Amino acid sequence: MYLHLTALCVVIPLCYGASMFKHDHYMDNGVRYPNGDGICEQLNETKCDAGFSYDRSICEGPRYWQTISQCFIACGIGQRQSPINIVSYDAKFLQRLPKLKFKPHMEKLKTEVTNHQNRAPEFEPEDGENLYVKLNNLVDGHYKFHNLHVHNGRTRRKGSEHSVNGRFTPMEAHLVFHHDEQTHFEPTRTKLGGAFPGHNDFVVVGVFLEVGDDGFGDEPDDEECKHILKGHHP
Repeated sequence: MYLHLTALCVVIPLCYGASMFKHDHYMDNGVRYPNGDGICEQLNETKCDAGFSYDRSICEGPRYWQTISQCFIACGIGQRQSPINIVSYDAKFLQRLPKLKFKPHMEKLKTEVTNHQNRAPEFEPEDGENLYVKLNNLVDGHYKFHNLHVHNGRTRRKGSEHSVNGRFTPMEAHLVFHHDEQTHFEPTRTKLGGAFPGHNDFVVVGVFLEVGDDGFGDEPDDEECKHILKGHHP
C-alpha cells in the first residue's frame, strides 16, 4: 500500500494540561479501580500491547498508564503527558518554530499495514523506503520515519487522542520519527512507552482528521477491502 501524506493538515501546538474527557475505545482488558488512597496496584505485565483507556476514573486511564505494563513506565515521567486538551488562549505561539513542509519526494511512501490490538491502524515503511525530517532551530540531526498510526473511536465525533478547547475530532494520525543515530531503538510502536536513555529521541507529528458525511456509509465488502489494500482507491 502507498501512504499519501499530502492530504494531512498538521497541527503542532505548545500546550499545557490534560484532557478530562472520557475515552474507553482502547479498553481491551478488565477494569481496575484505585484503592481508597487513590493508588493503583503496579502490574508486572511485560506485554507492550496491553489494553488501556482514556477514562480517568479507572486504573487503565491516563493517570495510571505507567501501572499497566513495564513497557508504559515512561508514561509516569514528565510534566505534559498525553492526552492533552489544547486551550487556545493558553497556547503559546513561537516565531522560531519552523514551518513543516513535505517535499515532493515525500508525498508517497510504500508501507505495510497492520491493525494494532488497541484498534490503532499502523503503517510502517517497507525495507528500503526511507523518509526523513529535520527540525531546524529546535534540535540537531535528522529523524527517520518510523510509522504512522491512527487513533479512532466508536463515535464519529470522539476518536482523537487529544482535543482543542474540549473538542475532539473523529480521528487523529501520529507520524512517528526517531533519531537517525539512535541505534538502540527496537522497531515496534509498542516499545515507544519504554524508558530511553537519551533526550529528543523521537519526533511525533499529530494530525487531527475530520470525516465527511459520505465517510460513514456502508462498510466495504471483502472485494472492496482487497482492492483498497492493493493500493487502489475507489
